[in-house]
Amino acid sequence: MDFIASIAGVAVKWITDIEEEGESLKKDFFYHITADGGTAGEDYHEVRFVGTSEDLRLPHDVKEIWRGYYVNSFNEKILWLQSPSEGLDYIKITDEKWLVHNRRAHKTTVFLKRWMEKNGVWKRRGICGDIVLILHTVLAMYNRYSIHAAALESNGKAQVFLGQSGNGKSTLTADMTYQGMNYMGDDLCFLYKKDGLLHVGALLFKSRHFPKYTKRRKVQIDLIEKNKVKGTLNAPVDKLYYIERTKLKVSYLERTEPMAAVVNLIHACNNCRMQYDVDVWSDLIQFAADSVPFYTFHYGNRELVSRNMFENA
Repeated sequence: MDFIASIAGVAVKWITDIEEEGESLKKDFFYHITADGGTAGEDYHEVRFVGTSEDLRLPHDVKEIWRGYYVNSFNEKILWLQSPSEGLDYIKITDEKWLVHNRRAHKTTVFLKRWMEKNGVWKRRGICGDIVLILHTVLAMYNRYSIHAAALESNGKAQVFLGQSGNGKSTLTADMTYQGMNYMGDDLCFLYKKDGLLHVGALLFKSRHFPKYTKRRKVQIDLIEKNKVKGTLNAPVDKLYYIERTKLKVSYLERTEPMAAVVNLIHACNNCRMQYDVDVWSDLIQFAADSVPFYTFHYGNRELVSRNMFENA
């Protein structure tokens, strides 16, 4: 099975030999397949999943580029290797999961160790839980950089909200889409420069937050369907915000100096060491701070927050 999903202006073709896995991926990327934007004129990249019973053989000249933890990789460190002779990048997620990036050919192979069960059926590890890491490394080849942030669009421009987990990104996103702003994601999006402007690319997965009827666990909600709004794939950034919780019974904006934008964007980056060109990423952060207004959003009473607060700031 294969399909193409438009993500931050890159047409990513997903290829898998397992029907159920392909259907699950198509479900996750539904709006990226059917939403506006298409693939005409976009950069193109292929990601192919391959099951193998053999250990991955590394070239003799591989050298370590980076080793450390990535988002959600709490138990094992990610290992990034490069082979000068083959021009390939090898990224080890676990012993049973490897990414092999061929940047020149615009292709990525995901090697997944498989095994035979007692009934003679071959099984292999699933990959859906590692999609964020795959997208991070693939899109970074095209100077699209993932950040931990929510994004909303209205009037052709995007509002991007940084902030630690629990500060209210998902709640704010749900409330603002209810008020008619278009959804671009509540947890992850991609920053990049295009035509001299800072742009944000969406990840239109379901929002995960605590609905009013439950206080103990997050559930996944399709805000596009629920609130009858548009899922916007890409938009120029109008303003950047850092969400800071306050015990006051009001919510208000405070204009903040550009240096604060630099610091908060660095913190929001899922891993600034795992970039193909750290200098380009650093230049993008500086460009964002210089070209887009930055605010601290003191988030108190959610009932008093309206879309006009952000659109007219």
